[in-house]
Amino acid sequence: MTKHTPKSPAVRLWTIVKQHKKAIGIVGGSLAGVIVIGSVAYLSLVPIEPKYQAENQRVDQPIVIDIPQPARAVDLAQATMSPHVDGEWSRQPAGFMAQRLVFTPKHDLKTATKYTIALPKLQRVIAGEVAEKTIDIVSEKAPGLTQKGMLFDTKDVVLPADGAISISLTSKNRGLRDIVLRTQPEIQAEMQAQDDQTFRWKPKDMWPQGQALAIEIYDTKNNESLLKKTINVAAEPQISSPPEVGDVAPGDAIKVTFNEPIDATSGDKIAFGVQGEGKWNDDKTYEFHPTGLQPGARYDYTIKKGMRSQQGGIIAADKTLSFSTIGSVAVVATSPRGAGLKQDQQVVSVTFNRPVDKASAQARLRVSSGEVIGTSWSGNTMHATVRNLGFQRHVTVTMLAGVQNTSFGLPTNQNYSFAFDTEVRTVRLNVPHYAQQQAATCTAASLRMMLAYRGVQTDEMSLVRGMGYAPREADRSTNPPTWDDPDQMFVGFTDGNSIWRGAGPDAPPVAKAARAYRGAANFTGVSAEWIAARIHEGNPVMMFGATRNSGFVTWQTQTGRTVRMNISSHVTVVTGVVGEPYAPIGFWVNDPLRGVSYWTAGQVRANIARDAYAQAVVVY
Repeated sequence: MTKHTPKSPAVRLWTIVKQHKKAIGIVGGSLAGVIVIGSVAYLSLVPIEPKYQAENQRVDQPIVIDIPQPARAVDLAQATMSPHVDGEWSRQPAGFMAQRLVFTPKHDLKTATKYTIALPKLQRVIAGEVAEKTIDIVSEKAPGLTQKGMLFDTKDVVLPADGAISISLTSKNRGLRDIVLRTQPEIQAEMQAQDDQTFRWKPKDMWPQGQALAIEIYDTKNNESLLKKTINVAAEPQISSPPEVGDVAPGDAIKVTFNEPIDATSGDKIAFGVQGEGKWNDDKTYEFHPTGLQPGARYDYTIKKGMRSQQGGIIAADKTLSFSTIGSVAVVATSPRGAGLKQDQQVVSVTFNRPVDKASAQARLRVSSGEVIGTSWSGNTMHATVRNLGFQRHVTVTMLAGVQNTSFGLPTNQNYSFAFDTEVRTVRLNVPHYAQQQAATCTAASLRMMLAYRGVQTDEMSLVRGMGYAPREADRSTNPPTWDDPDQMFVGFTDGNSIWRGAGPDAPPVAKAARAYRGAANFTGVSAEWIAARIHEGNPVMMFGATRNSGFVTWQTQTGRTVRMNISSHVTVVTGVVGEPYAPIGFWVNDPLRGVSYWTAGQVRANIARDAYAQAVVVY
């Protein structure tokens, strides 16, 4: 086997020259011709290596591929690109026997994308064709965000309500990204591109104050989210001082207090509707000293839209507040109150909200009951001592309008009244209770109680006989029935258990029987108030009535008088009263049938109404 030693490039070149003498002859036999032919031949032997920008191919520029070696024109119709890109290939001269292939895309390339270009077999000028060439080109990346990422107009972590959000790219954008701002909640914002590297957004109105704002910087061109972040928006400053201030006097200051520090340049955002001077005491408190105030007047002032806190919160709309000057003197406290107060003497107190002319107040005091015997003062409170108000009185105390103050302000412009009730008096007489001994002897038993109260002891039948007693039943064969006269005697039997066997007497015979022992009188048409007056005089009262509302019967006496009597007529003794004669509340009653009990005034009135003549007997 013969071993072949590779020929040197010089030997290979000489071989080529010999093979192409004719071509050399064309050039001429000169040395220059030899050199040209030699150079061409040499370059044809060197490997074809296309030159191109493999990395960071600009997306908005053509792709350029240089073939520096002598080669026949590349068939660009056979060139392919993956992924496919619409565009046009062209060829440009690139120096001695070299060529430049240019691909001009119709649209920008995608960023950060690898493109593979396959060129067809290249034809050498002298030495024939070489294999196909495959070229990989990677397009440039879109610029990212700088390390600072998102920037606000301030260095604080809270976004001012009208603050701008900006981002900065690592390089000029050159249309590589289509950047938008997305927010939640969705807020309309305008992009203000400062240059092709920094982008800025401001809200058309304001960011949502006091809320968390979710922000996303999104590239719609490359479908890429560049940044997501949640930030807090500065809260709208709030006024923590009362919206209305009253009783302002000349020399007083109106203080407007906020819940957080305010931008000191916002002082012009506070406007008062009155002359005066204002200043900031500190970054939360504005103090205004009004002048030319009138008593009883109201003045408005406005915290204007646009006032901002140091964090960037903004008053979103005008806020109107007010203050009022000292007006009319007013009564702010009174005493006493309630019921059951001692009637012999009370101290009535009236407190005013500011110093008043004492004489004008004393002259305007009115008390509906009792006698004012003196007044004294403690601060703004007048104390009036009132005697003998009376039992069970609803006492009304009135301070008439016109009480003068002693300084800036107006007099009282209305009457002030309050009331209390004095104690209720109870009078209860020590009348013994006796039960009736027979079915129809309630009058005799009641009279026994009243006589015993006067120190006289007797028995029922003696009293019945003293009334006049000739018992017999009613003659009901006549119409109306005929019977005895209860105005003259005890009618019927003492043990009579029905109205027609034992009707008993009316008041006159009872008083007649009592007069055998003590002074006595009978009455008709009495009332609860009348009975109460007798009790207060120390006299128990025999009260005629009925055990129930059972209706009336009538009969005729021998003299022709018509008698009317309740079917269940009954007599009791009233021994005590709660309340005054003009307004009794209740009564203590000795009932010979049921015992001792307390009756309301209403019950007593109903009992009196059940008697035909509203009768009563008093023993003195």
